[in-house]
Amino acid sequence: MLLKIFGAIDLFATTIILALHFELPLAWRIVILASAGLIIKGVSFWGDIASLVDIIIGVYILLIWAGFTSLFDIIIALYLLQKAIKSFM
Repeated sequence: MLLKIFGAIDLFATTIILALHFELPLAWRIVILASAGLIIKGVSFWGDIASLVDIIIGVYILLIWAGFTSLFDIIIALYLLQKAIKSFM
């Protein structure tokens, strides 16, 4: 059950990253929620490389929200999407 919740967090963050990349208007609370979800997930399982990547992506979501967009956004979204799909299997 917990694995599916983590997959939902990854899927939610993927959606937010893509929405920010394509400059769709989002409420700031939704962006903070996606970022905080990944950071909390990463901190709670500290020591694993995937947890460190979650923390970095959580901070990167805030950078995207501040206007720093690039093609790297799509790569991050694909990474989180594959993690989400793997969690739901």
